[in-house]
Amino acid sequence: MLAAVLALPFVAAKIVLEGYPAPLVLLVFGFVAASLLVFVVVVGAYLRVVAPRQARTPAWLFTVMVACTAGAVAFAFHDSLLAHQTVKELSVLFFGAGVTAGAVSLALQTLWRRRANRAPADRRR
Repeated sequence: MLAAVLALPFVAAKIVLEGYPAPLVLLVFGFVAASLLVFVVVVGAYLRVVAPRQARTPAWLFTVMVACTAGAVAFAFHDSLLAHQTVKELSVLFFGAGVTAGAVSLALQTLWRRRANRAPADRRR
């Protein structure tokens, strides 16, 4: 809830200042709210505001968080990445950044978990 409230002024500024159409506004709001949620959870865990859990975070959840954060980062630099910005180009940029970062995150998590689950005899090689 806090992430959505914090994302509203940013998205409202984009509507007023840049005149984004409704589908792009929803996409931007989703990326920004998800990125702020990741920030709040990470900072909250560091400050011990969020209760620690012993269970692993599911791979899909971590992948979605990385993808949304990458989309928000691409959005932050969209003025310098695209010369002529159309809704189609911006959507491709956001989704492309999100899908690419999500795929890389999922692949790295898979490799990390396979390595962690190897038998001790296999680690000596």
